[in-house]
Amino acid sequence: MESIKHAVAESAGMEVLRLVNAVERGDHDAIDGTRALAQFERLTRDLPPVPFLEVAREALAYLSRPQRLALGELLQARARYSDLTAPGLMKQGLQDPGEIALALQALHHEDPELVVQLLGSEFRDLPVMKLALAALAGVAAMRSVAPPDQRR
Repeated sequence: MESIKHAVAESAGMEVLRLVNAVERGDHDAIDGTRALAQFERLTRDLPPVPFLEVAREALAYLSRPQRLALGELLQARARYSDLTAPGLMKQGLQDPGEIALALQALHHEDPELVVQLLGSEFRDLPVMKLALAALAGVAAMRSVAPPDQRR
């Protein structure tokens, strides 16, 4: 794992490595939501649908079940406010990493900017959103430098 972190630091930058470390510690105070969102956008904007889905699913698995439930509620509130729609996004009790990832993938496939719009709302500085953004950016960075069998 340390060699992967070193590769992430070299290719994606120390900022992304700090995000990964903060997520592993559950330290939302060490995460700047705006910067995490920018890194996530940079690392995923050109990803095809399947790799994007894999990144999102793996990243969301870093969050606890209550954190994913809170994240799902935040995403639903933002989607209602901004009239964003994606299959499964408005499901009651949304908390499964795969289901949240599928909703994000549908938006990303339509236009990557829609995912940024959903995640980059006024909620981006809430603890659970900062952890989610950092996990998304961190996993995207790790996947860009390490084969699947060497992650986590």
